[in-house]
Amino acid sequence: MKKKEKHKWDETLVISVMVVAALSILIILASYITVTGKAYSSIPTKESVLNILNKATVASPGEVSFCDYECSNSGSACILSKDSNNQIHNCKSFISAPDCLCAKSNPK
Repeated sequence: MKKKEKHKWDETLVISVMVVAALSILIILASYITVTGKAYSSIPTKESVLNILNKATVASPGEVSFCDYECSNSGSACILSKDSNNQIHNCKSFISAPDCLCAKSNPK
């Protein structure tokens, strides 16, 4: 007569703790990669920044607006915004008759 061997409760607990620890390590690694930005392909160089600035476009909506909205309509990011008095403002500021400098993040 054979008896079926079962895990003792302490062995089951050890196995479950090891599985939870392995999953926790994977979650910590995934969040570290997300937070540190390791998903980017390269570190910005002087040439790549100059390339982005050279291909930037100027948007002039001609009304009270903010440049983040105007640039995002064209699929670009706002770099600089100025009002009609040549005062530089934050891209999220409402300005009357702004000039917005917009650039694509990855110009080809």
